Amino acid sequence: MSYMGRIEKKERGIYMKKKNIAMLMTMAMITSGVTAPMEAVYASDEIQIQSEDVFESENEDALGESTDVTEATEDSFAESAESEATDMSEAEEVEITEDAEQSGDEEIEISEEDSDTEENVADVFSDGAEDTVTYSSEVVESGYCGSHFTDSEDCKRVLYKLYADGTLIIEGTGKIDTYQFQNDDRIKTVQIMEGITNLGIIGAFSNCKNLTSVSLPDSLQSTGSAFYGCESLNSVNIPSGVTTIGYSSFYGCKSLKNITIPDSVTTIEERAFSDCEKLGSLNIPISVKSIGQYAFYHCSSLESINIPATVESVGNHAFDECESVRNVNISSKDTSFGEYVFEDCTDLRSVTLPKGIKTIRKGLLCGCERLADVALPESVTSIEESAFRNCSALMEIVLPQGLTEIGDSAFYNTGFLSIKLPNGLKSIGKSAFESGNFTDIVLPDSLTDIGEDAFLYNRKLESISIPENIKELKKNTFAGCWKLKSVTLAEGLLKIADGAFSYCYSLETITIPDSVTTIGDNSFNGCSSLKAIYFSKNLTEIGYEAFAGCEGLVNVSLPEKLESIDTGAFEGCTALLGLYIPGTNVKITSRAIGYNSDSEKNEKLVIIGKAGSTAETYAKNTGLLFHNVDDQLTHQTELKATCVKEGNVEYWHCDNCGQDFGNAQGTEVLDTTAVAKLKHDKVFVEYKQPTCTEVGNRSYYHCRSCGKNFMNGANDDDTETKEDMTFAAYGHNWVWSDNGSVSSGTNVVKRGTTKPVYVHSTIRKQRICTRCGQVAEKKNENNVLKVNIDQITLKCGQSSTAFRVSGDPIKSVSSFENLVKISNLNKKNGTFKVTAHSKIYGNTFITITTTTGLIAEIEIFVQPNPVKTSSIRGLSKSVSVVKGKSVTLKPTLEPVNSPEKITYTSSNKKVATVSAKGVVKGVKPGTAKITVKSGSKKVVVTVKVTGVKTTKLSRVPAAKSISKGKTFKIKAVAAPKNTSEKITYTSSNKKVATVTAKGVVKGLRKGTATITVKSGSKKMTCKVTVK
Repeated sequence: MSYMGRIEKKERGIYMKKKNIAMLMTMAMITSGVTAPMEAVYASDEIQIQSEDVFESENEDALGESTDVTEATEDSFAESAESEATDMSEAEEVEITEDAEQSGDEEIEISEEDSDTEENVADVFSDGAEDTVTYSSEVVESGYCGSHFTDSEDCKRVLYKLYADGTLIIEGTGKIDTYQFQNDDRIKTVQIMEGITNLGIIGAFSNCKNLTSVSLPDSLQSTGSAFYGCESLNSVNIPSGVTTIGYSSFYGCKSLKNITIPDSVTTIEERAFSDCEKLGSLNIPISVKSIGQYAFYHCSSLESINIPATVESVGNHAFDECESVRNVNISSKDTSFGEYVFEDCTDLRSVTLPKGIKTIRKGLLCGCERLADVALPESVTSIEESAFRNCSALMEIVLPQGLTEIGDSAFYNTGFLSIKLPNGLKSIGKSAFESGNFTDIVLPDSLTDIGEDAFLYNRKLESISIPENIKELKKNTFAGCWKLKSVTLAEGLLKIADGAFSYCYSLETITIPDSVTTIGDNSFNGCSSLKAIYFSKNLTEIGYEAFAGCEGLVNVSLPEKLESIDTGAFEGCTALLGLYIPGTNVKITSRAIGYNSDSEKNEKLVIIGKAGSTAETYAKNTGLLFHNVDDQLTHQTELKATCVKEGNVEYWHCDNCGQDFGNAQGTEVLDTTAVAKLKHDKVFVEYKQPTCTEVGNRSYYHCRSCGKNFMNGANDDDTETKEDMTFAAYGHNWVWSDNGSVSSGTNVVKRGTTKPVYVHSTIRKQRICTRCGQVAEKKNENNVLKVNIDQITLKCGQSSTAFRVSGDPIKSVSSFENLVKISNLNKKNGTFKVTAHSKIYGNTFITITTTTGLIAEIEIFVQPNPVKTSSIRGLSKSVSVVKGKSVTLKPTLEPVNSPEKITYTSSNKKVATVSAKGVVKGVKPGTAKITVKSGSKKVVVTVKVTGVKTTKLSRVPAAKSISKGKTFKIKAVAAPKNTSEKITYTSSNKKVATVTAKGVVKGLRKGTATITVKSGSKKMTCKVTVK
């Protein structure tokens, strides 16, 4: 909570304390017979009313002693009133508030009749019967309590009995309007019987510290201020007939945990439940229409609040400091809220606001430091002062499009990283976004007013653009925005007020639009990075210390219409070399220019102006340098500096004042024109070993600017080395080498399925340098081993030369066992003979090895029985052959060395014939079956003989004209000559021309007809015209 907020709360607390004390004082004066207006009187804090032991009873019968009780009461209050009247005369002047006016101006006179008799007391009970209420404990005190006027008829309507165990029982009708039970520590339980309707407004049971439970009758309509300060009260029932929970009714009931508000209640008055610290749950029924101010103040255990739509008004601070509340739901847009309703609900996380609400009231959620979620309805047009102040956890909020006003401190110290202000927003109040966390914020064009301190201490803000409808930037608007780099001011701005951009440390340049006439005090004070200012040409006034502490300014040119420069305007601008004042009669206040501090001048500063001007006068009076802007200048061109020679900038020199300037107008002073000799741009060159093709070098330093070499890397060492830094190249040393090989050709033998064997490898060779590894030439050597079969079956003692080996030369052929014998090896031709053992049978492998290292294994099966054909392979199920052509069948036997011969037969020799070597010849179109047989195995191949197809037609004229009755012949020729497809002729219009099967065309009548000549799939046309 802010300092002012704490003071405000303290004052409110003192006010309530005074009000309660004054109420008790009033009752004392009434009892003692003092006639006074019924107004609230506020006494000093020191005044206290002692109400203990007003009635003294020593366990006597209460009814029998009623007269004594009444007299004791009157005497006690008379003494109390007398002493308090004396205290009030010595107390400070009291304050009469609006609350006091509600009590009216009516005077009350107290009669002094004798106390009632025992019979009068008995009349209070129903039907005059005694002891209507019975209780087992001993009565320690009894009497009347209907009114604080003890001898009135109202007082006698209500009777009480206090028992020894602390139980207080009250019977009768109407109101309990007495203070006699206040501060009575004997009372532990209160039972109020049926018939009582109101508990009065003077705190009937207030500050009964030991009171723990209360039973209230259904007849009760108002609780009044009955239980104020009953710290131990933990249980109370509010009957269904109660319509009003009165002022401070349960104020300070710190032990009260739960309470049910019945549906009959329409009003919860001021401070009804204030400081009920343990009240953990609350259900506000829909019958409630009004919740008074501070009604639930500091109910620190309350966790959620739901305000139903029936509630018409919620008073100021109604839920202030409900520190455990996490959720708030407001149902109706028509509910009228007071100020600071949920202030300092420090654990509040989310709030649901009703649609249609137009105003977020003053301080509504102020100090809700954990509030992270709140949705503003689109109906909201105004956010009042401090509405979200110190909601530091609120990182994001969407402002409604219809919002027009943001009040003072509305979002002070919130957690927003960014926020979008809606188009249509017209005003931003004082300190509205002070201490924010924005990096940038876009101000809408509709904005017409920004309050003082609006963005003060937004230390992350980097850029801002002021819209054109803003006429004045007010005091400290953007002060302390440390990271503010970019500021855009729109044309139309008239004034930059005091401190508007003070201490914006990152601001480097500012352009002030021509509409601005005034720069206020301290406007840019402390902008230490500011290097360039582009002033409004209509500027007339620069305020006190406006640019003080702008340490980055070097040259400043002021506008011609400037009329005054106030004290300290450029104080502390320690880098300032030149200040140009074009006006001749500018009012320059003492110490406005040329001081680094109160005691130190800027000796380097040159004031520039016209001869005879106030600028010259100021320079002379303060002992500062002056340059007449009309003096002739000498131009010097730029000379670039190098690492071997100094240079200079382009500049203009004044012989009269001796100053050098950076522009031809002589308004920008140069501190120096010399450009120092550059340092060598040395780079370290590492030692490099020479290679076969490249030279090497020693380690040294090389200057990239001048090209010189150095042994020392220090930039200030100019000692050049003249030694040769290089080493000659070595040259290549070439050799041939293998660079790996790739081989393939594995063979898996499946008996009965003979396949060829193919093994190959590729050896990569390269010519390489042994020094550098460079490859000059590459080549591949390919090695191949082919065997026509991967297996063979032999009868014991049988030989075979069926093997054919090709590819690389054979090195050897060997067998693993004695099951077979290898002989007659011809390495050149790749043939050899295999002979099976005459008696032993089984299977084995023979290995074929080439001179290049390739290996193939052939499996040999030896059996005792003769070798027979097991299958015939290599034939298609069907073949086609053109008439007169032939095709050769090439079957293979399995095993390949089967001694059973192959025979061929044709099922229809008129269609196709077959020779003993399997040559099939087509005789005429048709189908025949060729049976291929070896031993008991046979395969049937279907042969289809096709005719010769026409591939081309020729000698057909494209067009022909004939006379009616005449003929001509189309002599079409089909190729090839032996085509089996006949030539046919057709006419498209036989009434005009006809054509015979031999191509004779005859004209019948005038017209045209198309003659189509066709042979197989080929066709040509001839257009015939009959004349």
